[in-house]
Amino acid sequence: MDLYDNPERLFDGVRTILWPNGEPEIWFQTDDCLSVRLRVSNGSAGLMLTINRFAGGPPVTVTGNMPPDEEIAPQRDQTEVTICQY
Repeated sequence: MDLYDNPERLFDGVRTILWPNGEPEIWFQTDDCLSVRLRVSNGSAGLMLTINRFAGGPPVTVTGNMPPDEEIAPQRDQTEVTICQY
């Protein structure tokens, strides 16, 4: 599959838009108007993924496993989330 020519096929039921308006990001949208923007960078803080909602959309809900015992962190609603790996 050529992702550039067929981004719609990446995830079933999700519209995937690569390089919208020439920007280095990816947009994901569903038919029921849920949508997020993904940006990726590599800098002094390591590999960073930033996910944020579109204006007027519902917040992004975040949860995760917390070491050392892998306890699940409480869910939190955010307008933007940044994940770093360093």
